[in-house]
Amino acid sequence: QGEQERDLLVSVGVDQNHSIVVWDIAARAPLVRAAGDKNRILSAVWNPFQQASESEVGMFVTVGENHVMFWHLSFPELPSGEAGQPLLVGERGVLGDKGVTQTALSACFIDQVVSSDDADQPGGVTESAEGFAVTGMHNGDVYVWVGAQLLSVITGVHDGPVLCISRLHRAAVDVEEDPDGLTAPPPPAERQVLVVTGGGDGLVRMWDEKHFGNGSPVVHQVNIDVLMGQTMVARTEKHRGVSSVQSVACRDVSGGRGVEVLVGTRRNELLTITLQDMASPAAADKAVPRVVALGHSGEGKLGGLAMHPAE
Repeated sequence: QGEQERDLLVSVGVDQNHSIVVWDIAARAPLVRAAGDKNRILSAVWNPFQQASESEVGMFVTVGENHVMFWHLSFPELPSGEAGQPLLVGERGVLGDKGVTQTALSACFIDQVVSSDDADQPGGVTESAEGFAVTGMHNGDVYVWVGAQLLSVITGVHDGPVLCISRLHRAAVDVEEDPDGLTAPPPPAERQVLVVTGGGDGLVRMWDEKHFGNGSPVVHQVNIDVLMGQTMVARTEKHRGVSSVQSVACRDVSGGRGVEVLVGTRRNELLTITLQDMASPAAADKAVPRVVALGHSGEGKLGGLAMHPAE
């Protein structure tokens, strides 16, 4: 099995240098280590679009406090033609004159971006087989990167920190066959790619990837507090307020017509939101929430648990 075919895992430590370790899953052992940053690193995300070569295995991005770095894992070729020891090299993101140094809280990779970051002069769509990194920033913006260079800034994605961001490549909608063969089949639907973001404003927003730029409309938006208010019979004053969206994960449902979103909040709530018909402009208004778990409270840590002695 070639080096480029390894199954890999990346982890970030809480030591002084926030060390980066890439693990060989099959061997259950560290493959290579590197110093990360003195600043705290909050997340690491592999680039799914990066094509492995004979020497370079993959690339990932790390984000954190005043930190965006792009890491390349390779096996330099020895004079004998064999692969040498693994090498992990990090490259700090270059802001240029487009961005400001701040905490980056989340990241994912997309394969197409709007060419212009000027809302008054929208551009076309630029695609890349190697993908573009997008990072959710503390001020509510999203930064778009090509390589380690900041390409554009999408402003006002959330009214507060962009705490999570993910990508969903939706499957084509299932088409019911005509048993009599009298109706010509419809042309295949274009597969929509969604960028899903969650923010400190308590909102989950869905964007069409090919229109994800300044001035682009939100495809659907869900207010978590509104949904939780509908779902819970009563909420104490301590639980009222904005439930910051800490994490999101998505999947297709209803034969590709709908989307289910798993949401985790800062108040330790876990819920699923189902949008049955993404083609409907009112899909978010008809969203069906289901509470998976409720946290102890919105304040502090859980100190202990005890079962009833008899029941």
